[in-house]
Amino acid sequence: MLALRPFFAFGVLLSLTLSLQAAPLILEARQGFTTKLLREERIGEAPEEPPASSKLKLVQCTAPLGLNAAYVSTDPSDGKKHPAIIWLVGGFSNSIGAIAWTPGPASNDQSASGFRDQGILMMYPSLRGGNTNPGHLETFFGKVDDVLAAAKYLASLD
Repeated sequence: MLALRPFFAFGVLLSLTLSLQAAPLILEARQGFTTKLLREERIGEAPEEPPASSKLKLVQCTAPLGLNAAYVSTDPSDGKKHPAIIWLVGGFSNSIGAIAWTPGPASNDQSASGFRDQGILMMYPSLRGGNTNPGHLETFFGKVDDVLAAAKYLASLD
């Protein structure tokens, strides 16, 4: 039995190495792929305006299908650079709302207010089909494209 362990480990390592070398990059694999939705659903509700106490503002950011809503931290006006996080709340609505500024229990705080309280800038993007954004609800590649567009928008801010 002991003699088989090194051989087994070598076989697994060789298999993983060959798989990683043969696997195309995700961006290459996605080229030319079109998502085909079985249902075309949208939320259709405008996002709430955040209260001033939340230190968030409602913005529109450019995404592949048009403008998507997002909440972004307000500028702390201290002249310093701050780290930033894109925070995706749980669920399947692709929408944003009061969950962004309403702290939940420590075991599931979707507001991530603890990060904001420590000076980290936050962006809560609404994704395609969510709120009044263009497109339809999906949990596939289009959603990833919307998150990448949100990251580009966040990086462009001062």
